Parts: sequence; C-alpha cells; structure tokens
Amino acid sequence: MSSLQPNGDDPIDLAHLDNFTSGDKTLQSDVLKLFLDHVPAYLDQLDDTTSDQRKEQLHRLKGTARSVGAWPLAKLAEKAEQADFDEQLPLIRAMREEFARLKAFLP
Repeated sequence: MSSLQPNGDDPIDLAHLDNFTSGDKTLQSDVLKLFLDHVPAYLDQLDDTTSDQRKEQLHRLKGTARSVGAWPLAKLAEKAEQADFDEQLPLIRAMREEFARLKAFLP
C-alpha cells in the first residue's frame, strides 16, 4: 500500500502540484487542463471492459491522479485496482463522485 499524504480533505494537494510544476503557474494550468480533459475518458472506459483491461485503466488513472496530487482519487483507483472485478463498480462510482468534487474545488 502506498504512503500518500493528502492535504486535509481537499480533493487535490495544491502544494504537491506547485512542487511538481516548480511553481510555474502556466504549467500548472496546462497540467490541470490535461488532467481534467483526460480523466472523464479514463472513467468512461472502465464501464465496458474486461477485468484485465479495467485493471490497466485503473492503474493509469491512479498514476495520473498521483502526478497532480489528487490523492483521494488515486486512493480510490488503487483500491479498485486491487479489488475483485465484481467489487469494483461501487469504487468506480465513488471515483466519478470524487472527480466531480475535484472539478468543483478548482477555480
């Protein structure tokens, strides 16, 4: 299990993002735009897939979320990746809810 350290209950650790982008606000904006543009496709691809394909998508989503400091989303993806296929659907729903919370949190 990873040792992710969320920044309180925030859906994204802005200090991590700032460090990841060396404080470059333009780069932060670009990284967040890419993240926000790609995550819905990752989530959509989780619906109609085989177990192996779903685990691969969950692994990608986990890494993408970790890269920007979206720890709660990354933790849900990690949990789903480790779960049995039939147990993943509630976690995928929770990931969709967490992504919506993250989008609402960002300016």
